[in-house]
Amino acid sequence: MAQVEDVPMSRQEFSVAYDGPTRADDHSIDVRNLAPALMAFGKLLREANTEFNGKKSTTKVLVVSDFEHKCFNINFKLVVGLYEQAKLLLGIDQVKTAKEVLECIGLLKGPLAGGGVVAAGGISFIKYLQWRKGRDVIEEKTDTSRSGTVKVTIKGDGNSVYLTPEIYNLSKNARALRATQDAFLPLGQDGFDTMRVSNEAGAIAEEFTPKEVTDIAASCAKGIEESKEVNEPEIEEIPAWLSV
Repeated sequence: MAQVEDVPMSRQEFSVAYDGPTRADDHSIDVRNLAPALMAFGKLLREANTEFNGKKSTTKVLVVSDFEHKCFNINFKLVVGLYEQAKLLLGIDQVKTAKEVLECIGLLKGPLAGGGVVAAGGISFIKYLQWRKGRDVIEEKTDTSRSGTVKVTIKGDGNSVYLTPEIYNLSKNARALRATQDAFLPLGQDGFDTMRVSNEAGAIAEEFTPKEVTDIAASCAKGIEESKEVNEPEIEEIPAWLSV
């Protein structure tokens, strides 16, 4: 069995800034809002990586806090361990890098389509939640002519969208939906009303306004309700060595 240090790693840095017009030079944030948000990013990224790369792929989210003018900024580094190097080298099972995981979630924009859109299957996880606005889904149908993407239809105009199977499954994952809710928890508190995500070069990749966050939160609540999943303690598997 490969040792931990032999596992190939994919790394991607990004930052999240909570901001608002009334923040002025106040660089503080209530720990009761910050702590759940930090934990939420870790949970969301782990759930997404498991969906895209399988349970054998490990995930580590590192964070270093930073303070900037008129906002509270957090620097993250996502580290994805690709358990079987052959999959990465040969392209088997479409292994996704840390950057691609962030693009599929909707925290970074993909190179093939702007606005958080995932070209191969429609829109990203967060963009789907924003688009749905908590509305009822009337039909979900797998389209075999589009590499198994799922066509989701809701009531109203412009009422259909395509999702990759992984993003569709993530949208049904109550743990991922709860984590998404908590990631936006500081907004609406203490003058924070906007969340910006920047790439490792410092360029803004995504910005979420109060209206967009309201739509995302409504879809999270609806999805959690639909899942009917019992809120059980989260159990994380970690490797261990036993010597006798």
